[in-house]
Amino acid sequence: MSEIASFETEVVFRRVAAGGALEEDPGWALLRDAVAAVARERRGQVTGAVRDYFGRVHACDLALTVPGLPGGLGLEVSREDGRLRFLYDPYEGADLAEELQAEILQNFSALAVGRALAELHYEVELEEGRPGGRRVIVVRGTR
Repeated sequence: MSEIASFETEVVFRRVAAGGALEEDPGWALLRDAVAAVARERRGQVTGAVRDYFGRVHACDLALTVPGLPGGLGLEVSREDGRLRFLYDPYEGADLAEELQAEILQNFSALAVGRALAELHYEVELEEGRPGGRRVIVVRGTR
């Protein structure tokens, strides 16, 4: 039987948790950028829904489809507590879904740190590398 599984993160959109609109939360633009970066790197596309194994559509705030994960990876922000959740069908591509989650969260964290440094008037550089095959993003802030 196919179903959509969810993975809850520690990321909380404070304005949403306080009753505000998702689009007004400063983290929303960062999350969209983080997902778009993974889409470019993985030759995927950003949409607004995931599909389960049987093709049933499940709407979400953002979704990423990439080769190897035909149903996609959804992202949903709870309007109750502002918490970010990932959605996917674990029947196909669970390992890839976990990789994508990690890449999105890594991008999001790097972008958030970069924005915070920029607001403190630092010059910000983001550098990505793969030492030992492991993806690493270095954020540098200089004055």
